[in-house]
Amino acid sequence: MIFIIDNKPMTQHKLITLTVVETKQITPNMQRITLTGPLQESFPLGCEGSYIKLAFDQNGGTDLSKLKPEEAPRLRTYTVRHYHPEKNTIDIDMVRHNSDNHEQEHGLAGRWAISVRVGQTIQVRGPAEIKPVNTASPWFFFVADMTALPALSATLAKLPEHAVGYAYVQVAQREDIQQLKVPSGVKLQWLTEQEPLLATIKSAKWLEGIPYVWCACEFENMRALRDFFIRENNLDRNNMYVSSYWKKGVTEEGHKVMKRQDAAELSAS
Repeated sequence: MIFIIDNKPMTQHKLITLTVVETKQITPNMQRITLTGPLQESFPLGCEGSYIKLAFDQNGGTDLSKLKPEEAPRLRTYTVRHYHPEKNTIDIDMVRHNSDNHEQEHGLAGRWAISVRVGQTIQVRGPAEIKPVNTASPWFFFVADMTALPALSATLAKLPEHAVGYAYVQVAQREDIQQLKVPSGVKLQWLTEQEPLLATIKSAKWLEGIPYVWCACEFENMRALRDFFIRENNLDRNNMYVSSYWKKGVTEEGHKVMKRQDAAELSAS
């Protein structure tokens, strides 16, 4: 039985404390953190692909009792990759950011993902559901980078068996390719960061009918892809989920500001 995830704003979800029971590097640039705790209170069956917020203090620590009364925790957004109710655990796949550039962009969560040990705890808010895919669409066009790979993986696994279309995933290197559950009619193509994402997308043969587009990646890439789908192919925004999951050189707080500005500009256009 699948339950609908509560659509209330993320700010209304209370923080719960979860404990790390396993941490492992599943590819050179992806770390899987397995957490347990009072999951059955707020995590319904079928919540894979929904998102949660990991809470840190200003220095990237997870002991929020050290925060001053006027300080709010710094939240970082991640996807529920797997939910195992029989084990009472969830898996969170997190990109390992080892370069100086990524240290600036994703320092808090990235450092935690690499250094966390079994038995340590973290406070989590959620889950909340992203815009659901219209599974009645004639065909599908998926685009993701590594930050969106967990969400895309869960989304692809929920497609009907007869689904057709494309799924393009850009990873840091070939060794980051994962085995995904994908309908046989959906062509899955992996790209590395050295291969041109936009040019590859534009070269895809357009199928018959109006597709549902699912696109999640870095901010500037998202805007270029959105422009391709909306302006060059005249797709209605109701037929797509297009989101930036990060912005190169910007923290999540700064990224949120830029996303709001971008949304306002898009609405006014």
